[in-house]
Amino acid sequence: MDHTAGFPTQASLEQQIAHLRVQLDTANQKFRNLFTSNPEPMLIYDVATLQFIDANDAAIKLYGYTREEFRKIDILAIRPPEDIPRVLKMVKLPGNRGSGEIWRHIKKDGELMYVTVTSHEIMYEGRKARHVMVTDVTGKLAAERKVKVLSESIEQSPVGVLITGPDGVVEFCNYRFTELTGYSPEEVRGKVSVHLKDKSPSNKVWKSLKARQTWRAEFEDVRKDGGKYWAKTTIAPMCDANGNIIHYIMLYEDISDQKKLVAELMQARLKAEESDRLKTCFLANMSHEIRTPMNGILGFVQLLQDPDLTAGEREEFSRMMELSSQRLLSTISDIIDISKIESGAVTINKTRFNLHSLLLDTVNFFAPEAGNRNLSLSIGEMPPYNLREIETDRFKLESILINLVKNALKFTCQGTVTIHARIEENLLQIAVADTGCGVAADMLQCIFERFVQADVSNNRHHEGSGLGLAISKAYAEMLGGTLTVISEEGRGSVFTVTVPC
Repeated sequence: MDHTAGFPTQASLEQQIAHLRVQLDTANQKFRNLFTSNPEPMLIYDVATLQFIDANDAAIKLYGYTREEFRKIDILAIRPPEDIPRVLKMVKLPGNRGSGEIWRHIKKDGELMYVTVTSHEIMYEGRKARHVMVTDVTGKLAAERKVKVLSESIEQSPVGVLITGPDGVVEFCNYRFTELTGYSPEEVRGKVSVHLKDKSPSNKVWKSLKARQTWRAEFEDVRKDGGKYWAKTTIAPMCDANGNIIHYIMLYEDISDQKKLVAELMQARLKAEESDRLKTCFLANMSHEIRTPMNGILGFVQLLQDPDLTAGEREEFSRMMELSSQRLLSTISDIIDISKIESGAVTINKTRFNLHSLLLDTVNFFAPEAGNRNLSLSIGEMPPYNLREIETDRFKLESILINLVKNALKFTCQGTVTIHARIEENLLQIAVADTGCGVAADMLQCIFERFVQADVSNNRHHEGSGLGLAISKAYAEMLGGTLTVISEEGRGSVFTVTVPC
């Protein structure tokens, strides 16, 4: 019996082995081709020694090492020193691994990159190895960080930001926009922006945007609660790589404070220009007020040298010289007083005195002048006798009263000048009322300013420095009170000083 029947022959076995070798070589070649030419960087390292066994073309290109150089280093050579403990802990874990965990790898030239790694165990050339696939995410992380920075910049921007689609429908608004306008993201999202509603060809906004130009404007806007504010608005088109408009970005900046500041600066400029004009006029008036009486004094001095003058003429010239001297002295006193006030050199000295006595002295002092002008000067309302003893700075109050009465007589051609006084709740009110020419409505507040008079022209009809009311107002405020006026042009004025007493 033939015991070899049914068994393959030696030749047959050799053919099968040769065939299997061809298949194995083919498979190995396929693997090699797939491994070497795969666009994903791949590395193979020995599990026991951590030495690299192989690397594909993509890995060689990414890391900068040649295949031979890879085979001379281990996996720790491409890691930052501070990451090695974590790596050693990770390689001891069995099984396949792959996650979104980010690792740091170092290229041959020292450049640091961020990667994600997927690996699994294999047998390679008879050794237990690990096949590693590397994905470079450095650019992706940089892009994500850039997007995050841009996103946070927009969210935390100090100006309101609104982003719409190409049709003007709102897609996004930041917190500052909500804070500025009062409208929440839910209230504006999905609605057409108010600036992009009018799509007519004549609309300036759309004309600029369609031409790929930025549109800017400043206007007064209204918040959700009805409050108004000034907004500086900028709208710019955002285009894709082909130049097609894909979004519009709108910036809203609250410039209310800037507008207010500009208005204040403009007002200050106008006030400064007006002040400069008034100072010029004031200096001209001061020149007139000083030179006129001085010229008069010098002129009469020369006349008095004439030996042929009669006694009556000498007396009249002397009287005119005295009047000119008083006028000059009054002007100089006003200038000195306003200078002291401006420099803060004025002090308050309170004393106790009789109010009626002060008013009576003032009336008696001005009685001759009032008589010469055919005017009636009198005391009207007075406090009860038990309230006439008051305590304040008599000199300052007397100066205020003299200035007010002097002004009243100066600007009253006919009629009366009356002084009224009352005391209520420890407040003294003295009012000087006249039937004179009054003050124009637009000058009522200005007349208390330095260098300002109701008549500021160089050819005024009334003499005087024009500082009396400024001095009086300053004194009233130093005493803790106020100086006010009620007047109607052509019908007289009432100046009232109110001070604690």
